[in-house]
Amino acid sequence: MTQEELRAKLESYDLKGATIKQLLAARDVARDAQAQLQRSYRELRNYNIAGWAGTTTDEVRDRMNECLQAIADEGAMYGAFVSRASEEIYKRLDK
Repeated sequence: MTQEELRAKLESYDLKGATIKQLLAARDVARDAQAQLQRSYRELRNYNIAGWAGTTTDEVRDRMNECLQAIADEGAMYGAFVSRASEEIYKRLDK
């Protein structure tokens, strides 16, 4: 799935029509995905910092930076979904 498809999927999720149970499940899945992406980001960044980047070409460093940016962008998409789902859950629980 491309990032555009992921963004469209997350943005089109029917928060108002979902039950609280569905919202909780979707939020937890998104939160887990976000956490995994954050771990991957840290591992790749640390691998890059540990000296591997000092022995590579500019092209390889550029690709690693593109990977880091893509991971960060996906994590942000999941984070935005988690926030929207959480807001809807809290709104319903406050009623």
